[in-house]
Amino acid sequence: MLGLLFQAIQKAGIADETMVIVTSDHGGIGHGHGGESLKEIEIPFIVWGKSIKKNFKITSPVYQYDNAATVAYALGINIPTAWIGKPVLNAFEGINVVDSYPVAPLYLEPVLIPEGKFNKKSGGLFDNSTSVVINNLNPSGEVFYTTDGSMPTKNATKYNDPFKITKNTVVKSAVFKDGKINSLVAEGFYRIKEKGSTEPINYSVYYLDNLTDLPNVEKLNPDFKGKSFEITSDEVQTTIKDNTVVMFTTNIRIEKEDRYTFYLRSDDGSKLWIDNKVIVNNDGDHGVKEKSGEITLKPGSYSLKVGWFNGGGSGWLDAFYKNSSIPKQIIPSTILSAQ
Repeated sequence: MLGLLFQAIQKAGIADETMVIVTSDHGGIGHGHGGESLKEIEIPFIVWGKSIKKNFKITSPVYQYDNAATVAYALGINIPTAWIGKPVLNAFEGINVVDSYPVAPLYLEPVLIPEGKFNKKSGGLFDNSTSVVINNLNPSGEVFYTTDGSMPTKNATKYNDPFKITKNTVVKSAVFKDGKINSLVAEGFYRIKEKGSTEPINYSVYYLDNLTDLPNVEKLNPDFKGKSFEITSDEVQTTIKDNTVVMFTTNIRIEKEDRYTFYLRSDDGSKLWIDNKVIVNNDGDHGVKEKSGEITLKPGSYSLKVGWFNGGGSGWLDAFYKNSSIPKQIIPSTILSAQ
């Protein structure tokens, strides 16, 4: 189709005054739309036309907000100082901007097995124990990892062989070259439960119409009920369709008084309540987006409820928590109990 477009431009006699940009409005993780991580704001960027370099490779990253700045530059329009975006100047003939901080080509990040797919994080839920396997997809480089949720450095543990874990563990790993980190950091959440244990979470599924935010379903009869080990759309995926609401209810056991942060990452909206108080509000019709909230909790048991809706298309939900001594991780079933 691009070939037909370029032929039409030539045939119309406007090739000398036309620039074509082939790009996208966002990057992405899986099927998610939106988000603010590097993978989600960095975009493909191909430009063609008069005064554009031929067979030139743009080596610096291009972000979604650089699109408008590049178009403004090509049209000779002044760019407002408030704009974040910058024109991709090196794409134009006669311009050679040398960056004193060049972007070195990164190695591919390590792959933690079981590998995360689309929005699902690497790792998983296992009975009693599991072995962590880390694959280096690069022809060289060394893999270093941590098991306490901290960022890997050259002083972290070097990966040589699979290692066994018997408790909830956050693994972070990266590829190093010449003693320096040379890849994005891979992250895996490994959760361990006792074999034969029962699901501590009750959930109810409601099929409704025209959802744009999370409705109050307390007076409605659910279309489906079930039990799960974790608060995630993965546990109820077979029941999800357009305009679906799921309510998860359980109790959370707190061992240490501390300031706790809870996170919801969802597509579409979600909310989290502790003892009927809203702690996280990630409501609305949106792509995969994460929001958090904090609360000080003393030792004891608290009711925990999470509501989530999928307005249409593929949806997603997972829930995390952390405190001053526990790294951010998926809320484990080992601290949950049925109501």
